[in-house]
Amino acid sequence: MASIVPSQINTSTFQPKHLQLFQWIADPSVRNILAAGGVRSGKTIAEITGMFFRALRAPGSTHGFFHQSRVSCKRNLFDESFPETLDILMPGWYADLKAAPENYINQSDLTVRLPNGSKFLFMGLDDPDKVRGLKFSTIMLNEANFVDYKTVMTLRGRLSESIPTLGPTGKADGPPLETKMLFDLNPTFKSSWDYQVFVEGVVPGERKPIPRHDQTYRYLTINAIDNKANLPASLFEDFESMTEEQRRRDEHGMWTEDNPHALFNLSAIGRKQINPATLSEIVVAIDPAGTANKNSDHTGMIVAGRDSDGNMHVLEDATLKAKPDDWIKEALRLQAKYDANWILTEKDYGRDILESLLFRVAPSAPHKFVDAHGRGKRLRAEPIAVLYERGRVSHSRVFPELEQQMIEFDLAKL
Repeated sequence: MASIVPSQINTSTFQPKHLQLFQWIADPSVRNILAAGGVRSGKTIAEITGMFFRALRAPGSTHGFFHQSRVSCKRNLFDESFPETLDILMPGWYADLKAAPENYINQSDLTVRLPNGSKFLFMGLDDPDKVRGLKFSTIMLNEANFVDYKTVMTLRGRLSESIPTLGPTGKADGPPLETKMLFDLNPTFKSSWDYQVFVEGVVPGERKPIPRHDQTYRYLTINAIDNKANLPASLFEDFESMTEEQRRRDEHGMWTEDNPHALFNLSAIGRKQINPATLSEIVVAIDPAGTANKNSDHTGMIVAGRDSDGNMHVLEDATLKAKPDDWIKEALRLQAKYDANWILTEKDYGRDILESLLFRVAPSAPHKFVDAHGRGKRLRAEPIAVLYERGRVSHSRVFPELEQQMIEFDLAKL
């Protein structure tokens, strides 16, 4: 049976920058902490460790792990990073929790309860209504640039728990555990909300200073080199074979200047949740890959709608790498999910082949071909960029891969 408080906790694998994060997490005056950097830096495990220490300090406290979606939260945190962290700190203890008859780990609800009564909730932000009414002592937002700033502020409003900490006698009669919000992410552009908030200290979009920013906010850039003692040498050899753009993102974890030649600007992407049922027209748009093998491009696929005022709303990015039969099935699933009026495909891409596939897989599917022949990428993209600049297009949530491609769409290279 799992002990109430682990007798020995191993922290020997943590490096100096991880220890800096622990100090900030333990500091009552610091309420917002960002660990930003590339892959394999250990930033997520360090923040989970800090949350675990807080849960031990305040028996009965509640701590939330969040990601853009429930599926990704389960995969990235509940199934992988959280068990890995506990196995580092106390080898075998997580397995004891899992095997205990007290049902400390609930796979269906994505919750972990500690023997001292503290609990961890693992949640996605694809259903924001489920967050309402909950109270937390700590919130961690994993891959925080996958969500927008409005959602961040909604989550911050849930930091309202007041739970006593353990006092000198070992009883829960100490001062309440101060609330705290932790973030981790791989940096993108300096126009992103995370750079504006943590580095510049201003409210995104408004540029007004955040009160007491120097006292309550901290950020740390942490990369694989800062975690080198725990990593194989082959990882650093892999970095050498990457493009400079990949190394900037994955190895160095750097915020970069917005591309002056980019057609789309991150700040021009509007955010608005909307009920698809209120839209006057919805389409599933497909940009098929030219081949179907492991080296093929992805097949672009989005769901978008138009409201009664003529404004556009991107509802879902379902881009995938798959064979034609599979991505057609995905398009049909989305068409049914959103009750879309049409499935759109470029006319000049193998129309005969696509028509044959559609007739075989779904002969009654509402399908249209769009004529893009003779119009280059720039000519097709510029009118859409104007709509974004005029505030006529919004995204229902952050679509990281899609938006990254948009802001890297370089006119100078066309």
